[in-house]
Amino acid sequence: MKKQMYLFKITFILIIVSFFPLYLFAEESSNDEATKKDSLLLLDLLNRKRMYVVQEKLFRKSPKLEIAPLVGGFFNDPFWDTLTYGGEAFFHFSEFFAIGGSYRYAKTWQSNNAKPLEEVFDIRADSSILNYLVLGNIIITPIYAKASLFARKVVHFDFYFTLGAGLINTTAEWSEEVSDATGTRVVQQSQDGSSLAYNFGVGARVFLTKRISFKVELSNVLYQDFVRDHETWFWRLPVNVGFGIFLP
Repeated sequence: MKKQMYLFKITFILIIVSFFPLYLFAEESSNDEATKKDSLLLLDLLNRKRMYVVQEKLFRKSPKLEIAPLVGGFFNDPFWDTLTYGGEAFFHFSEFFAIGGSYRYAKTWQSNNAKPLEEVFDIRADSSILNYLVLGNIIITPIYAKASLFARKVVHFDFYFTLGAGLINTTAEWSEEVSDATGTRVVQQSQDGSSLAYNFGVGARVFLTKRISFKVELSNVLYQDFVRDHETWFWRLPVNVGFGIFLP
């Protein structure tokens, strides 16, 4: 009985020893197969077109000086068309806060709405015509974003708010009836002057490079002007576009 047990144990050990190399070979073959699949997958990815993913922030705005030439116009005056051009400079103390100022000179001409009044009726609508505008503003930039354009390029941009005040120089124009010995006639009156202006608005930058951005600003300018010897509030809606350059 004991002899049979010894024979059984020896036979079992021999069987295990015989099949162990086969197990190692099978495991090695399985690993080789997995490695081969990984290599084929990597080769397939390399053969595909380049994939663009969201990157890190393009660069830091602070502490840097931003200068920007701007061109735009006032688009809510029914009787005058106004083209403005000038520039602005802001120092960015942080990624979210900047302070600076801007200057805009204006070129103004009568719109199609005003010409019939003067040509047919010889009168001019009460108007406040912009000559130049100087503003000091703060900029708050709460939003920085990135987007994939047609899955080919990552575009960096931000949105900001502006708030400030300054000086506006205008020419007030109006028509007035004057009576004299020859009768009553219409006289065109005008008066130049300067007054405080208050500004608030929104804007956006699209970063073209690490130093240059394309800017769009929509502002609201409120001020008082003397028309017919009394003060009248005027609201103007300037839109400006330009390129911001960060120094150094």
